[in-house]
Amino acid sequence: MKYLYILLLLPLCWACDPPADSTSSEGMLADTTSLAGRLQSLADAIKADPNNRELYLERAALFRSTAKWPQAMADLDRVLRLDTMDNEALALKGLYNLDQAKFNEAYENYARCVQNDPEDVTCLLGQAEIELLLNKYSEAIELINRALRADEFAIKGYWLKGRYYKELGDTTLARSSYATVVEIDPTYADAYIQLGLLWAEDRPELSEGYYRSAITYKPASTDALYNLAKLMQDQAGDDQVKLYEAMELYAQLEAQDPMDARPHFNRGFIQLEYFQHYDTAATYFEQAIERYGLYYQAYYNRGLCMESMGDLTGAERDYRQALTIEPTYDPAALALARVLGE
Repeated sequence: MKYLYILLLLPLCWACDPPADSTSSEGMLADTTSLAGRLQSLADAIKADPNNRELYLERAALFRSTAKWPQAMADLDRVLRLDTMDNEALALKGLYNLDQAKFNEAYENYARCVQNDPEDVTCLLGQAEIELLLNKYSEAIELINRALRADEFAIKGYWLKGRYYKELGDTTLARSSYATVVEIDPTYADAYIQLGLLWAEDRPELSEGYYRSAITYKPASTDALYNLAKLMQDQAGDDQVKLYEAMELYAQLEAQDPMDARPHFNRGFIQLEYFQHYDTAATYFEQAIERYGLYYQAYYNRGLCMESMGDLTGAERDYRQALTIEPTYDPAALALARVLGE
């Protein structure tokens, strides 16, 4: 009996932060103590020199690192009271607004900055990023081009241009823009990831090279690891060497982010579809479900494992659970009908 196997591609963020390194409680306490000490030193320095903008900017950055937004913004406001035309403070206010998804406030701060200096590249690109987030593409590309006319080596301009063309479906120009990013900065890992995604279908060998470059420059990149593993898996066919490499990459991804459900799901899929190791596959799907309780594809695939091992009660339970989470999921509905003999 042939079953329909379903492999899930979870959505990827544009550029995920690497997972925090595991540290001992003593190490975390030392970091906290160090931060508190630095904040106290800055407070003392500000008391002695209350008109020193650099001290406020440094303290704002420290507050941002711990998500103390009111304190961070208050320090930037102090800088602007010293000089209302301080574009660095306005740009940072825009950035910190973006951190909090406060798009209107961010745009207003970037706009004030551009009003002060129509060629301020940082603020032009800040505005452009917001326009892209709002799908206002004509406004975004106009701002990007203005920034690049002011600074032809503004790397974020080409990064946003790549995103602009990618969202509009122009793969050729998106590739060109991201290629310019890595020409300017050959260590820009996230641009290699985007190039890998854009070449995966047409030139998988190029895609593989881009992902490996991303891992070289950003070893903690879970996106690079996942995409390379998925590429190896998709390109494997009967090549078990590629399948085992994909499994190893998924293991590395799990080590980087133990709560990521994707590596468990995909290792389960490889064991199910390629090796027919149903018991091992079921264990991996269970691990994926533990990390993401609404993973209906994992329930469905675990149901296939149960059905293949003759456990029709377990299969029925998993197919029903998949349909409880996603009632329109046809593969689970067909599988449920099959085990019920309908």
